[in-house]
Amino acid sequence: MIYSAAIWRHARQSGAYARAVTDIVLHLTKFVAEVTASGLGLEEWLLKRKLKSSITPEEAEQWRMGLEQNVACK
Repeated sequence: MIYSAAIWRHARQSGAYARAVTDIVLHLTKFVAEVTASGLGLEEWLLKRKLKSSITPEEAEQWRMGLEQNVACK
């Protein structure tokens, strides 16, 4: 909500209302998707999806190896 308020405040100052509405709708859509995924027990899937787009293949392999080691220890 704070993020949306900041965007709207900036829009009032700059007159960029269309951009503000677009950004707020996008922000709320992401929020709803995350809440829905959490409610359905898909937190791990959501985290993997986020990480997949922001890390290198080498980092992903290190992450997989760490997960496999943690699972083997349990």
